[in-house]
Amino acid sequence: MNKILMYGLVLSSVLLSGCKSLEGATAAIKNLAGNNLYEGLEGKYIDHRNLNEFKTREDNYTGTGAVLSYSGTEVSLEEVRKNSIVHAPEITAYLQRIVDNLVMQWPGTPVKVSVQVINSFSFAPSVDSFGMINVPISMLANVESEDEIATLLSHELSHLLLRHHERAQAFKEQKENVDTLTNAVVAANIAKDTKIVRSGSRVSLDYQPSKHGQKNITKAAVYSYMINSLSNNVWNTAWGRHQEDEADILGMDLAVSLGYSARASRDTLERLEDFQGKQESLLSSFWNEKSEALKTAWNDMDVKALSTQLDDTMKRGIYVGIDAIGEYFTRSHMSPLDRDKNLRNYARQEHKQSSKKRVNKKVWASFVNRPENKKVLDGYRYAYQVNQLVSEGELEQANRVAKDMLNLDIRNQPGIREVMYNLRQSQGKGSIAEKNLELIDGWEYASSELYGKVIAAKMQGEKYASAIDYIELAEKNLKNKELFIIEKATAYYQIDKPEKGLQAFNECLGYSAKKKICQSFLNKLES
Repeated sequence: MNKILMYGLVLSSVLLSGCKSLEGATAAIKNLAGNNLYEGLEGKYIDHRNLNEFKTREDNYTGTGAVLSYSGTEVSLEEVRKNSIVHAPEITAYLQRIVDNLVMQWPGTPVKVSVQVINSFSFAPSVDSFGMINVPISMLANVESEDEIATLLSHELSHLLLRHHERAQAFKEQKENVDTLTNAVVAANIAKDTKIVRSGSRVSLDYQPSKHGQKNITKAAVYSYMINSLSNNVWNTAWGRHQEDEADILGMDLAVSLGYSARASRDTLERLEDFQGKQESLLSSFWNEKSEALKTAWNDMDVKALSTQLDDTMKRGIYVGIDAIGEYFTRSHMSPLDRDKNLRNYARQEHKQSSKKRVNKKVWASFVNRPENKKVLDGYRYAYQVNQLVSEGELEQANRVAKDMLNLDIRNQPGIREVMYNLRQSQGKGSIAEKNLELIDGWEYASSELYGKVIAAKMQGEKYASAIDYIELAEKNLKNKELFIIEKATAYYQIDKPEKGLQAFNECLGYSAKKKICQSFLNKLES
């Protein structure tokens, strides 16, 4: 089977799976219709008869205490974590206590829910389908009171209590869009740089990474990281109006019943408005960069027709998605400021005393100024600045800020070293960039994208045994074997273990998203 035909299989499988995700995400973003929950609402929402069906449940969320996401189960590809976890024991315990107390305010079956802090430069937290509330480190760096934190956490808890986790499908599809494009770059370049080798009756694969291939894979990984770390709250707030209204109102009821000020919602929604406005232009810029990375991969293979097809797909999917986001931001129904107006009216009606109560800034200020907590927030604040400067091409300034970041003893956390990797790659210092990955302490906290970077670096450096070690570590910590199955199979062939490589390719046939790619490799081996 020649390379062009093999490449056609790779691209067609990506496009067939990708188009659905692109269109689904765009439709979800545009889906803003629905009845106004506030109209005709009488009494506290938490006591409303429409909520009775949610107050008794028997499912995976039922019970008390915390539940660890990604533990004891095989995690699907789209649910594998995209952001590294921030190791901050004191902060995590503090947030968990707030959530536990909020759960106790629910007059129904208690649910298991946990909190973790993630390396994300967005503002709004999100709850996943495992019952884990993911709190962006940037949120913690920008709030000023525990009241705001409780308001944000109670909103996400309300999504879980009201069984809104089905809504995450749209979010997963949009995130999958980013990953599909990244995987397309990786698969295309591995295919391009792999040759068939025959020795007597034996057939094997020889992967020789080219400079072009290395550059494309590295660039795709860097931009994928930036898009996902910046885009969380944009996608996460683009749900149906009705569900957001439900979570807003129930969240306020829960937080106020615990003694927090209803006025905190105003602060959080104003911050959310500010973050969304800043991120829209950044996302558009990164999508353009991602497009260029992909088209370079296609052009290297001289398949002009397929490049044209990619252009059409990008315009119909990605750019339409960005336009939909822009349209979404101009619609008053779902804007944070409009939500603030509705919530203020609700608070004056149902929580009169609490709406007059000031937020308490002293408790949070005292907590975050503890040395153990301050260094975490400072470190990731520096990381955000470095990322911003890298995206603007200000590499010298980024390097100066990075020195302050590396003076802190959290310097070897995955999120910090990933920023250093991006900076060094942007400076054209590939070998130093890889050393930053080797300095990571705590791979159990690493994101799938970070594993992708270190695995790509090992593959490109022809350190295939080391690549397999990281792949197996990723399988263990991310609870997913599909993510790096192609790299794993290829690496086994390079260390003269074709039987394990063949086994991996055959296992790959069980994953619908990669079945055609792996079948093309098997056909190549059999040809």
